[in-house]
Amino acid sequence: MSPEDSDFKGRCMYCNTNVGRDKVKTCGRCRLVRYCSKECQVASWKIHKLRCNPNLREKLAKDPVGYALNTALSKWINNWRGELHRWALWAMDLANSPPDQLATHCFVIEIERRMNPPSSLQFFRVSTTCHYIQYF
Repeated sequence: MSPEDSDFKGRCMYCNTNVGRDKVKTCGRCRLVRYCSKECQVASWKIHKLRCNPNLREKLAKDPVGYALNTALSKWINNWRGELHRWALWAMDLANSPPDQLATHCFVIEIERRMNPPSSLQFFRVSTTCHYIQYF
């Protein structure tokens, strides 16, 4: 992986396109999430608005441990984003599933911090499950 590919600050948080730090745009409210275009920002807003916090940056600045953990998790997620997408697509098996698969199933990714990891790429451990949701 080239340094350009691993530079998460130049990647769109919605489509994962690497447009470079100089071209990426940040959310004007929280200033933490990055987008390659206005279209990606609009498409992401329905989900992003649920956790968009304009004060998070200030809170993290006052909490060095939280800031370090948030930075490590952000780098880890962005490094493994492509794999996480592939795992989700594989687990949901949408091509071979009924049309309502997304309404009845969910893919869960649990991330656990590893103590003394051998590298920053292994800072977290992942377990995944695919669940059937039954509505009563």
